[in-house]
Amino acid sequence: MEGFNTIGCDALNIGSKDLLAGVDFVRELEQSADFPFVSANIIDKESGELLFESYVVVERGGLTVGITGITSKIPDVIDNVSLIDPVEAADEALASLEKKSDYQIVLFNGSQDEAKAVREKLVSADYMFLSGNTKNPRHTAKNPETGPRLYSLGKQGKYLAILRLDIKNSRESVADITTLKAKETFILRQMDRMQQKDPSKTLEQIYADNRKTLERLHQIQNELKSIRGELVEVGNSAQFDYVPMSRILDDEPLLLSMITETLSACDRLAVANDEHRELLKASKIDPVIKQQLESKYRAKKSG
Repeated sequence: MEGFNTIGCDALNIGSKDLLAGVDFVRELEQSADFPFVSANIIDKESGELLFESYVVVERGGLTVGITGITSKIPDVIDNVSLIDPVEAADEALASLEKKSDYQIVLFNGSQDEAKAVREKLVSADYMFLSGNTKNPRHTAKNPETGPRLYSLGKQGKYLAILRLDIKNSRESVADITTLKAKETFILRQMDRMQQKDPSKTLEQIYADNRKTLERLHQIQNELKSIRGELVEVGNSAQFDYVPMSRILDDEPLLLSMITETLSACDRLAVANDEHRELLKASKIDPVIKQQLESKYRAKKSG
């Protein structure tokens, strides 16, 4: 949580794995967070009340953005909470957010297939971001014309997911130019490789005697012209990039120290857990071994 506070977050959607240590543990984390925890469909089984805020509204660059969160499942070991239908819960939150914000975002915890099924029903949302799925997204994948644009964030730490919004008029729709920009980049790379044959000449001069290549050149030049013509006509735009993080980048010292300490704590817990299993096995075999392991386990745990 200290790392999230340092980075800066606007909201955290509570998902399935967040609840594995129990609701009280999540509540403790919430108290130390500088940002709100949200969930529109996790409820207390006894009271039927939401455990977290249904949504939050933040302001950025003169625009207001509403954020709600839903999850598809909860751990079987958690018996004091339950879920209400994620679509119904999100729709209710979005109905309120439409009156309070310029754009509405749904944070969804679950699988890619579950997200796609939910996405089709949340037509009033502008964006959906998927967690709980570690497959790297195809950032060139085209989003449907209606409903929220769905983006997966893949493996944390290995890539940088960037959503660029260029808003000229908040009352108009936003065009997703991700695919167009990807095509433009691909064509420019092709032309650059073709140019490397002789940088001192134009492409037409280089391939004047190669009719097939020249035809291909004219084809991609026309395609590039068409793409740039479409981009010029775009008003509000959104572009999603998924950039691999280079190994040569230096780690941020403060965050690295937090991660190192967290991993060390996980290792200590793993060792203690293994020893606890040995203790359980020994209790059925030898009382003396059991007593020795109990003493060792208590010392390790207190240390």
